[in-house]
Amino acid sequence: MKPIYTLSILLAMIFVVQCTSSKKLLEQGNYYEAVIKATEKLRKSPNNKKAQAALRQAYPLAVDYLLDDIRRVEKTNDAQRWSTTATIYQQLNGMYEAIQTSPQARRVVSNPRSFYEQYGVVKNKAAQEQYTAGERELRKNTIESARQAYWHFQQARQ
Repeated sequence: MKPIYTLSILLAMIFVVQCTSSKKLLEQGNYYEAVIKATEKLRKSPNNKKAQAALRQAYPLAVDYLLDDIRRVEKTNDAQRWSTTATIYQQLNGMYEAIQTSPQARRVVSNPRSFYEQYGVVKNKAAQEQYTAGERELRKNTIESARQAYWHFQQARQ
């Protein structure tokens, strides 16, 4: 009985997450997710006025928010700052690609910004950062640190 109850709760949670509208995501401040969700809806239903309005509002807010996040991260002394910055640039480029692959989204956001050049610069720094972290973990000479080193080397490779 307990597994069925747990499964039904899990399915209900997945349903709630899937049914979240782009407008609701926008209102919650999840600008990136709102852009992605709105472009998905516009691919399926190009005349969806709510998705168009949400995309029109969410895209500039998402870009501003993510660029502010990059500026904040680059000013820190965080050991993973370049990796974090690379991830944020991937999100920015993900929004660009989502808009570019939806004709109606391209009409709503006529000039989406590409950040491939910036990502190219940052990903090399992120790879070096991960490689250095992997070497540092290997020098600890423990099983757990070897696992961590492997993870860092995999991240550097990606």
